[in-house]
Amino acid sequence: MKKIIISFVAFLMVITSFFLFFSEASDESRNEAIESALVKSMDETKKEKEKIIRLLSKIPQEINKNRYGLTSLSYSPDGRIFTVQAIDSNSIKNQKNIEKIIKHNAGEMAFENFEMKFIALDSDRVTKQEDNKLIELNTVLKIATEYLKEKGYDHFSSGITESTLEVSIEVSNGNLVNKDELEKQLAHVIFSNTNLNFEVSLREKDKSEMEDQLWQPIFEVIREETEKEFDEYRGFAYSFHPEPLQIIIKTNIESPKLFGKSKKQVKRIVNYVDKIIELKFNELAIEKIPYTVIVRDKNNKTLR
Repeated sequence: MKKIIISFVAFLMVITSFFLFFSEASDESRNEAIESALVKSMDETKKEKEKIIRLLSKIPQEINKNRYGLTSLSYSPDGRIFTVQAIDSNSIKNQKNIEKIIKHNAGEMAFENFEMKFIALDSDRVTKQEDNKLIELNTVLKIATEYLKEKGYDHFSSGITESTLEVSIEVSNGNLVNKDELEKQLAHVIFSNTNLNFEVSLREKDKSEMEDQLWQPIFEVIREETEKEFDEYRGFAYSFHPEPLQIIIKTNIESPKLFGKSKKQVKRIVNYVDKIIELKFNELAIEKIPYTVIVRDKNNKTLR
């Protein structure tokens, strides 16, 4: 009897090992399939972005060459819409010719399934005086940023408020040494070169702001690829506070009526986002930080 029990236990151990082996092999195979499909999808997204950049460069050149009255051309991925801003309502008479140019160039690059929208500026038309003012303000920012680079500060964002003549600049490396003195020096440099008396405000980004900036390329890919892969996707959000970083995927998943099915889909979404982050970490070579993926249902209740 003892031998029978030992043999049965041994048999159960063999069967368990067998299932564990094939389960692990199945999981590994599934992960490899997800990674392969994801890499392909990310590559397709990258190529489409490159097409859009080329189109936004080439189409305006051709439109302006024909003097069709274009002021700008933009593209929105939401709805896949090209927006044409015409100089005035008279320029809209060239709409069909502009449409032909857009369709022709898009066709050459195999860019499909898009719409076009036309806007006439009319009373909002930029005057020559406003053009000169914009050039003047851009000159001020250029002088400020070049001066800060000479002082060893780079990777900063900047803004300018004309009404209060204030230049605001955020630096992101090194300690902001002698802030007050540096602001005075920079204001003097701007005045010496432009004869404009601006007040300068300097601020150094903290660690969380810098992490936010580093993660933006990853967030962009998460938004793009989860929307492409999951019909239930309806939005994206993130928060660095409280720690760890929270990556929030908003969905139209029902809960809890069909929770069995929902649970599997939630797991798929989490695994997909994890794989995106893993791939982008390797590509961007940035420091890894703890994070959690949160999936919300159609009523914004947390499913995971």
